[in-house]
Amino acid sequence: MKKKYLIPCFLLITLLTFSQQSNVTFTQNVNSNDITGGSAICWFLDENDEFYGDFENNIFARSFDLTGDHNIDEDFIVSSVEIGVRNGSDIVGTINLYYADSRDLSDSENELTLVESKDVTFFEFANNTVLVVGGWNALIPAGKSLVVEVDVPENQHASETGATEIADFKLFTFGRNDEGEIHHAWIKAPACGVDNYIDLNIISSNPQHIIINVTGQETMSIQKEKFSQIEIYPNPVKNQLSVDVPSDMQIKSTHLIDLNGKRLPVSLVDGVLDMSAYASGNYLLELNTSFGKTTRKIIKQ
Repeated sequence: MKKKYLIPCFLLITLLTFSQQSNVTFTQNVNSNDITGGSAICWFLDENDEFYGDFENNIFARSFDLTGDHNIDEDFIVSSVEIGVRNGSDIVGTINLYYADSRDLSDSENELTLVESKDVTFFEFANNTVLVVGGWNALIPAGKSLVVEVDVPENQHASETGATEIADFKLFTFGRNDEGEIHHAWIKAPACGVDNYIDLNIISSNPQHIIINVTGQETMSIQKEKFSQIEIYPNPVKNQLSVDVPSDMQIKSTHLIDLNGKRLPVSLVDGVLDMSAYASGNYLLELNTSFGKTTRKIIKQ
């Protein structure tokens, strides 16, 4: 389990946001780690109400108001998603990341825009754990809500497989606990007549505090981190000035600006600026990069 640190929130309600280095993790669960039960799901019993006959398509979600609940004012990039797994008998589901105008998934006018999807196998050995699914690069625009959806398809009907024990049957139940949540989760299950998202707590007498956590960064945090990795040397400089940037950063254009604000012709060749023809004094070096613009003070000897 990842180590997490709680950031104090100066809001009237308790909002759960964790930070580790430049990443932040969001959760709507008071306890985002411990699993004490399984979620309600859509399935059908046999005629004796004794055997779990058919596991149907269940679609779960949590929606995060990044601005209103977590003070995220810039674009946000999701890097990992955590899913609580109570029971996963090697069934494949799909995690979808969307952005929407609001957190209310029951609003028919609240359009969801798909950003990124991943197929995930919920293995049995991961039961009763919080599964970390990394490798995301999903950009959620500023001012939008983030929606994490877990779509688990119908699977192996007992009538088709001859399964007679629950251990022989493929299904998935979300990991949950009863310790509280900031906002409720959502579910839709067409086979059970739930065609649109509803509050997951409505369909069960037990609290349905399923665990979904999200980790990522504001784009400004990423920009700041990348800019901190730029190295410009020697400074002061007499002739050649070296400019080293991170491997995933591209320099689109370069300008040298004197103290009068005049832009001077300069070209960066293989990471080197030839400063030999310029008069001694102070300059600003402006780099227009794939992560935005940054300027550095340069002293020419």
